[in-house]
Amino acid sequence: MVECPNCKKQLADGMKFCDNCGTPLPKMINCPNCGQPMNEEFNNCPSCGAVNTVKAGIGNATPATPAQETPVTQSGTISSGTISSGTIQSGTIQSGTIQSGTIQSGTIQSGTIGGPAPQPQAQPQMGQPTMQQQAPGQQWGQPAMQQQAPGQQWGQPAMQQAPGQQWGQPAPKKSKTGLIVGIIIAVVLVVAGVLVFLLDPFGWRKDANIEKLKEAQKGDVVTLGKYEQDNNKDNGKEDIEWIVLEKQEDKVLIMSSKAIEAAPYNTTKADVTWETCSMRSFLNSTFIQDAFEDKYRSRILDTNVTADKNPNKSSVAQGNSTTDKVFLLSGSEMSKYLTTNSARQSYITDYAYSKGAWKGDNGEACTWLRTIGTMDSTHKNACIVQGAGSIGYNGRPVEETQSVRPAVWVNLR
Repeated sequence: MVECPNCKKQLADGMKFCDNCGTPLPKMINCPNCGQPMNEEFNNCPSCGAVNTVKAGIGNATPATPAQETPVTQSGTISSGTISSGTIQSGTIQSGTIQSGTIQSGTIQSGTIGGPAPQPQAQPQMGQPTMQQQAPGQQWGQPAMQQQAPGQQWGQPAMQQAPGQQWGQPAPKKSKTGLIVGIIIAVVLVVAGVLVFLLDPFGWRKDANIEKLKEAQKGDVVTLGKYEQDNNKDNGKEDIEWIVLEKQEDKVLIMSSKAIEAAPYNTTKADVTWETCSMRSFLNSTFIQDAFEDKYRSRILDTNVTADKNPNKSSVAQGNSTTDKVFLLSGSEMSKYLTTNSARQSYITDYAYSKGAWKGDNGEACTWLRTIGTMDSTHKNACIVQGAGSIGYNGRPVEETQSVRPAVWVNLR
């Protein structure tokens, strides 16, 4: 084919004038260097850049050889060559150029469709990257186009197939089930973590008061729980101080070091024992709820409280043994754990004093014991620890208000 220099129409080889505008066509010769057709008036070959030696007078012209039409190939392989027009119904082009035509079935391993024959590739200079093969419509030096998918036009972005997806079908949407399950699991873990931190079901967080109880020895003073003591409810409850009376491997017996409460042994004058008195009911309901948080209340053990006899009045009935969390010491227990008057002596708090209990000149308290004292038609008494620390086995009237020093066994496990 030759191009009219005036109207640019593509004309068949061998024509001398343009059949469109009548312009004389240039004489075509074969390049002495590469053999490609070229205008004999060109100084250099447009295909390889070599000097036109014919025009320079140092070579002989060779007439351009017209391109041969390639017939239709029904099946087979074209190893190399050029198809200007025609149809390949089945076969493979390993190397070559199709100027125009249709490939109904086949593979192009190397070549160009719909464009001019490929030009010799320039050799890159040392240090420059090697140029990749051109796709139709691609300029040399541009990034190589990706392989076409069926139905894809040259120059369009490459299509990506999902497994099992047909060409041209939209990509399948990802399921949201996994995301929802992941969110639910994350929420459950967060809630569980918060509950474990707040409730501490495994006891991972150590409590300072319990740790001190574990280290304490007999006679030491420790703190556990809170109770009103300064009679100023605006500033809240104060820490309760306890004296350690006995310590075993996994539990400890403690009694308040001060007389922190005041109440009658029994609300009425009656023939009562520790088993039936109102003091027992008060300590194991109102007091334990006010004095201890749940975490401490759960550590207070049920204790077998024995009906110890009055050493000075053995004939006086003491009732039956009971099971309590909070109790008062008996006369025998008080003498066992605190052997001197000074050790048994205690001091009343402002709150207990405000409820009508006796108070000595130096703040001493008179505190109830659970042992029954004199009990006859005239006297209904319970034993006490007097202000100076001695034990009064005759006791004081049960309906009288005296001070209270509660005792508890605490679980250290």
